[in-house]
Amino acid sequence: MQSVPLAGILVLLVDDDEDTRELLRHGLVSHGAAVVEARDAVEARAWLADWTPSVVVCDVVMPDEDGIAFLERLRADGGPVRGCRAIALSGADERPTRARAMAAGFDAFVSKSSSLDVLSAVVRLVDRTRDLGSTA
Repeated sequence: MQSVPLAGILVLLVDDDEDTRELLRHGLVSHGAAVVEARDAVEARAWLADWTPSVVVCDVVMPDEDGIAFLERLRADGGPVRGCRAIALSGADERPTRARAMAAGFDAFVSKSSSLDVLSAVVRLVDRTRDLGSTA
């Protein structure tokens, strides 16, 4: 797969695993994205209080508040971040997990076993739907 340029895309990356965050951040930055990291939903909400990313990439399985509950709350709260595009990230690429994530309001689902090029392509695609004014 050819590298997908992400210049101009602001990504909020939410994952409780430091090694995963570092790997994904490095990959997204190498494709040109600007990335802010959060280790949990609380830290992500702190970033979102003052900043609106282009795309949120969020782990589904996290302690305390999982990614699904985080996004449901994000969608329910008002304000400019309510409509942020969001990608669910999961190590469990199972249909029930994918279905729950999509029902919660995620715009896409990516398995953690996917390549960084696949994640970058999905980030670009999801960002493009934002640019087109899509509500999907």
